[in-house]
Formats: sequence, structure tokens, C-alpha cells
Amino acid sequence: MNYEEQATTARWNLSEMYEGASDVRIFRDLQRALNKSVKFRDLYRGKFEAQSVDPALVYEALKEYERIHLIGMKPYLYATLLFSSDTRNETALTLLQQVKERWVHVLQNVTFFTCELMELPDEKLSSLASDSLLSEYRHFLLKLKKRKPYRLSEAEEKIASMKNLSGRDTFLNFYSEFLGTLSISLEIHGKMKDLSLPEAINLFNSPDARLREKAMLGVLREMENHGLIFKTMLNALILDHKLECSARGHPFPMHRMLMENEVDNSTADMLMELTEEKHHLARSYLRKKARLLPGKTIRISDVYAPAAGDELHFDLYGAREVIAEAMASFYEPLEALVLDFFEKGWIDAEIRKGKKEGAFCTCFIPSVHPYISVHFGGKLRDLLTLAHELGHGIHFSLASKNSYLNFMPPFVIGEAIATFTELVVAHHLISLKDEKDAGRQAMASLLDNFLLTVFRQALITRFEREIHVIAGVRLPGAGELCHIWWGLNRELYGNVVEIDPAYRWGWACVPHIFRSHFYCFSYVFGGLLAYAMYRRYERLGHKFARRVIKLMESGGSLSTGQLLEVLGAAAGDREFWDEGFRAFEELLKDYSQN
Repeated sequence: MNYEEQATTARWNLSEMYEGASDVRIFRDLQRALNKSVKFRDLYRGKFEAQSVDPALVYEALKEYERIHLIGMKPYLYATLLFSSDTRNETALTLLQQVKERWVHVLQNVTFFTCELMELPDEKLSSLASDSLLSEYRHFLLKLKKRKPYRLSEAEEKIASMKNLSGRDTFLNFYSEFLGTLSISLEIHGKMKDLSLPEAINLFNSPDARLREKAMLGVLREMENHGLIFKTMLNALILDHKLECSARGHPFPMHRMLMENEVDNSTADMLMELTEEKHHLARSYLRKKARLLPGKTIRISDVYAPAAGDELHFDLYGAREVIAEAMASFYEPLEALVLDFFEKGWIDAEIRKGKKEGAFCTCFIPSVHPYISVHFGGKLRDLLTLAHELGHGIHFSLASKNSYLNFMPPFVIGEAIATFTELVVAHHLISLKDEKDAGRQAMASLLDNFLLTVFRQALITRFEREIHVIAGVRLPGAGELCHIWWGLNRELYGNVVEIDPAYRWGWACVPHIFRSHFYCFSYVFGGLLAYAMYRRYERLGHKFARRVIKLMESGGSLSTGQLLEVLGAAAGDREFWDEGFRAFEELLKDYSQN
């Protein structure tokens, strides 16, 4: 199959893990993990309660703990990907539920381990983290120390994991299933078509202003038609978060996300305040964009759409070439890694009914390569979205030399690397002197990228902050959710953007507020970090590229602060974060002069 054909048929090759939902190896591996977890419990339970615990014993247990996860999470990954491929597939849903249930039984047997370690006095945990034998687990042990004030008892942790099967996990599965059933009827070129949600959302970036407006309004009306369902799902998930945070003693709703990413609340507040202070930059860009539109006005459906002219179009082969060339210019060995994703079936690029909404890169364990899902329609925005997910894929691949507990990078750093990859690819297009139109469109796309990654994600974070505070007293109604969303968008766009009243339901189109509370802050942090990184890359060249590679190779073995130090940055340095906004201003100036 050539790449032109692959552009419409590219799907994951999951057979390298298992042959299908009925593959007996799936449950055989889960049984192996369960058997090992029972032995682990019988061998080590009660051995880590004494202050005199031997570092060699801890090291031995950590290695076995990792082996159990490597065995058991492979079936979990496979079932997750199979369901994501087609959320309407009952067999895939059944398999996912069965795998989750069996995996919870494995976790029940090993939960005691981290609980006992966290029961140790702080000085003992610090001593273990400093022991030379445990040097590779230093960061993991120090993170346990930070989590100590918010731990539950072993019995409570077990109940929480079991409860999630019939609570949060069920709602999230239903959310994916429900979105997969939605159908939006649109008249396109004189013919009525029934589109899936991803197919309709793909039209949001159409160069045809009327078509993208119809598509957006069609999606929003469908959200409103099912407003009761979206409101109920969101409130159920917010309530679950509230109860768990209360049980653990987290002082405010966003605290758990910040703690997991090792970001101080003061840093988060600073980035949010800084972003809000810069709203005028977003409006300045949108005013310029409006002047390029046919009616000289900009509607909410125009905000992230191509401003003027024939937009660049790429098949998957063309996207592959552009991204591979760009990454080779940044760091030559990355070219072969990028090509692997295309050539080995690690990318699902089709737009089809039932496929999980949004773009993502999934990697649970270092022993299995990452998988990417995008809805690739051939536009420049699609190419940069693919570059973003490949940034995650490259990051996971380079981090895979670490052991399981040191593998997963903090989300805020992961989003920075993914956005940085977008910047490398877009600037590569800008640098192609014989492609002037490509360069100008890439510049516009970068400005749209900043608008989407920083300003809009900060808006979503503020929305979450407000509704979670309200939920501390009562669960917000659909009208209240719409009112808050509308007000925050008005605050960002001012009188520059014409916002259709239907956009009050825009919050229902944001998967992250359902799936992962406050994850959108990772985009704000990561977006500003990426733009600041690129400015340094422009100044330092290959020297800085080596720092970025070192950061990716570190995975989660270092703290967020230490990873920033690799780049020569500090989380509390307001001047550094402001560098991201200066990059936006400079890009806006260059765009205006072209």
C-alpha cells in the first residue's frame, strides 16, 4: 500500500500485541500478573513497616512491582486501544471492562506496598531515596513522601479502586460511547449528509466560512439537544472528584493535579494571571485576522480557521515527509523514529464513525511503543496536530530506556515537548523559501496554535476552577454552566469576535473537563514553556537541542523542577514565562509584515 492510499486507510496494527479480543493470551497475561501479585503480597507484606527496613529489600520489591505492571498493563493497553478504535463495538467494550476488573484484582494485592512505604517516617523515606542502591528510584520515593499527607489507608485505597469500576470508569466509557453515537446532519454542496462528531468537527477548519459555521452550529445544537446527559455526566464526575479530594485532604480541587505534576499553586496562579493580562494580544491578532476575512468580521467559527486563500493540503505521505525532514533538521536521529510511526502501523489517521474523539498518543509501559490517534483531514492544522502527537510519541520512545516507575513524564512537560514539536515543524515550513504561501500559512497556524494552546486552555482551566468551587456547595445546572462558559469567552474575546448564542454549549465539546480534571492547565504550562524553549533553540541551536533530548530521555526520573533545570529554566521565574508571550508578539509582527 502506498502512502496516498494509506492517507484514507491508516489504522493501528494491534496484532503485534494480541490477535484480537478473543486471543487467549490476553487473559493468560492477566492471570500471570495476578499470580505474581499474590506471591508479591505473601512475600513482602509487613516487611516495610519497620524503620530499619533494608534498602536491598526495597530495591528487590520495586523491581518485582514493576514486572507485575509490565505484564498486566499490556492487556490493559490493548483493550483501551481496541475500544478507542470503535467505541460502538460491544465486544471491545466488554473486553475493556473485563480487563479493568481483572487488573483491579491485581492492584488489590500490591496496594499495601506503597501504603507501607508511605507509613515510614519522612527521614526514613529520605534516607532510602538517598541510598546509592536505590538511586534510580530516588524521584519515585520522594514523590511518595510528598503524597503522604493525602494518602488513604490500604483498605480505603482498595475500596476506592473497586468503586471506580462502577463509578468514574463507567461514566467515562459511557461518555466515549455516547459521543460515538452522535450524528450531525448537514447540507454539503447541496446534499444532506449525516456526519459523525469527528467528521463534523473536522469541518471547523474548512476554508469555506459558511460550511464551518454550519458545522459548528450543528455540533453545538446536538450538544444542547443532549444537554441533560452532558450536565449529568459532568456533575457526576465532578462529585466523584470532590468526594475523593475531601477524603484525601486536598485543600482545593486543582491541588491533586498540581501535586502530581509537581507544580506549586503559586506558579499556577502566576501563569493564569499572566495569561489573562495578555488577552489584548489575542484580540490584536484576531483583529488582524478579521481584516483578511471576506466580511472583515470574525465569528466564533472563524477563530481557528484559515484566514484567506487556498489552504495547504497534505496527504499522509506529504505529512510524513514534512515532519520527518523537520525533526531531522532539529536532531537527525529523530527522523528514523518518526518514520517508524508511519511505516509500522503505530498511527490511526482515519476519520470514521465510532472512533474515539480527539487526538491522542497513548503509552502505558516502556516495553510497548506508543500509539497515535488523529482524525487526519489533510489540512495544515491536521499536519500540526499529527506533529503534536508525534512529539508525545518521540518523548515516550526516548523515555522508554527508563524502568516503569521512572518512565512517565509529568503531563506539563509532556505537553511542552509535544507543542515544541509543532513549532519545529511549523518553522520548517516557514523556512522553505520557495514556498512563500506555505510559510505565511504556517505563521498563521502558529498564531492560532498559541491562541488555542495558551489562551483557550487557560479559559477552560478558569471554567473548571469556577464550576468545581460551585460544586463545593451544590452541583451547577446546565444553564449555569452555559452562563459561566459564555462569560469567560466574552472576557477573552471582548467585542472583537461575534459569538453565536449557541456557543453557550461549547463546554460540552471539551473532552478533558470530563476525562481528566484540570488537565487543560498542562497545555497552558506546556504551551508557554514550548514557545520559550523555541526562542532559546533559535539562539543556541544544536546545543539546546541536546538539552531537549536529555529532558525527553529522562522521562519521569526527575522532578518537574529538575527537568526545567535541564533547559536552564525555573518554574518561579516570571520573566522566563513572559518569553513565551514575547515569541507570540514577534510572530504576530512578522505575520503582519508579510
